[in-house]
Amino acid sequence: MWEASRKDCSHQLVTAHDVLDDVDEGVAARARARNSWLAIHVVLQGGDYTHILDTDAWIASTDNSNFWRVVEVTEVVSIVDLLPEPKRSAVKKLMVPLLGEWVPVEQVPYTDSFPVKIYQPKNAIPDGWFWLGHSADRSRALIVKPTLPRKTGRNYALANGKSGAGISNQPWPALPRYEFLSTYFSGFDPSTRLGETIAAMRPGLFLEGDWKLVGDDINTLCYITSPKQHEGEEDECLNLQSVIQLKLPGSPDDNPPKPRWAIRKNAVLFDSGEK
Repeated sequence: MWEASRKDCSHQLVTAHDVLDDVDEGVAARARARNSWLAIHVVLQGGDYTHILDTDAWIASTDNSNFWRVVEVTEVVSIVDLLPEPKRSAVKKLMVPLLGEWVPVEQVPYTDSFPVKIYQPKNAIPDGWFWLGHSADRSRALIVKPTLPRKTGRNYALANGKSGAGISNQPWPALPRYEFLSTYFSGFDPSTRLGETIAAMRPGLFLEGDWKLVGDDINTLCYITSPKQHEGEEDECLNLQSVIQLKLPGSPDDNPPKPRWAIRKNAVLFDSGEK
């Protein structure tokens, strides 16, 4: 096993799988010009496994870096932090999956019988933007837009809805494991633009929330979902107070809502500085 601390990012370490590339000399030069050095601590081990039964040959092979395997890397600095402004800010914006904007709301028509008022965006949703679901919060609604366009092979941040099977009037995410934040309080008609303006989020952008049941009529029972209290800042979520209607008979405690999620704060970038 070898341990080494590098303070010059212009060198190269090669693993057995040839996947650990060097940082280019230009980045190193810019780092040195700012009196900012990369201090990367690397632990390496290994030799030619084909000589494992021949101890002397295996030991001799450990001098060849082609057989080294990295087992630990610490004190790593993100390459994006080495970029000068304004490039650094532009790249970091692209690393956030969603752009967000708060918009005015209105009550959803024909929902007066429900035990909680239900709201939706008041104005038409702009092209390229999506809405994540009905809310009990009367102050504002969140619409979002992916920071990167859809591309084959890319883990797309949002998926459209599609018509549910059987008698369900609820849309379903078009991609597996994607989730809506709430249920919908009108029929889902694929011939309308509804499927182009509502969206489900990819795994990793949301966490399970806390939900409370409101109402006493099985036909109008609803859950309101809010974020859980999390210790880490990375798990802090936006409080959208999503509304989920209970459809199944029986004890509500035995039928937790399928959409029971809260969206992570760090998944959304607000250009205006709002949160």
